[in-house]
Amino acid sequence: MKRRLLTCGLVLLVAGCASRAPAPAPSTSPGAPRAEAPKPAAPAPKPAPLAAEQRWLSQLFEGTPVVISSDADGGVNLLVPMVHAFDGASAKPKPALKVVLDKLGQSLKRQPTSRLTIGAAGSERAQAARAHLVSRGVAAHRVAAQTAGSADGVALRLSLAPAGIGRLEDSAPAMQQRSGH
Repeated sequence: MKRRLLTCGLVLLVAGCASRAPAPAPSTSPGAPRAEAPKPAAPAPKPAPLAAEQRWLSQLFEGTPVVISSDADGGVNLLVPMVHAFDGASAKPKPALKVVLDKLGQSLKRQPTSRLTIGAAGSERAQAARAHLVSRGVAAHRVAAQTAGSADGVALRLSLAPAGIGRLEDSAPAMQQRSGH
C-alpha cells in the first residue's frame, strides 16, 4: 500500500512538472542587463482639426493663384490676389473670390467650431466678402471682417474658435450673503 501511494505521488509530481513552463535561461554573464519586454508604441499624434480642410482646399485650388498655408496653431491661411478679388476701387467681389468664399463656407459647415476672418484693404471690401458668405447661409457670428488686408490681395484665415466656458459657478449663495438672507 505504501509503495502504491509512493508511486502515485511520484507520477503526480512528474506530471505537475511537465505542465509548467520552463524557467528562463540564466544570463551568461553576472552583470549583463536583462531583456525587457517591448514597450507599446506611442499613439500617433492627432492631426490638427483643420488639416483635412487645408488638404482639401490645397487640392481644390492647385494650379490657381490662390496661396494656401498653415499656422503653428493649426489655422489655414488663404491669399487671393487682388487682381482676382476686386475690380479697381470696387467693393463688389469678383467671381473668383466668390468661388473661394463659397468653398470656405463649405469648410465652415463641415467644421462647426471654426471661424473665418477676412482681411481686405478697405472696410467696404471686407464687409462685402462677409456679406457674400452670410447670404450663402453662413452664420454671421462665424465670419469677421477686418481692414487689415494688403494691396496684394484678400487674406482669409480659417481657425478654430476659442474653447468655450466649461462650467459656470452659481452666484446665488453670494447674492444671498449680500442681501442678508
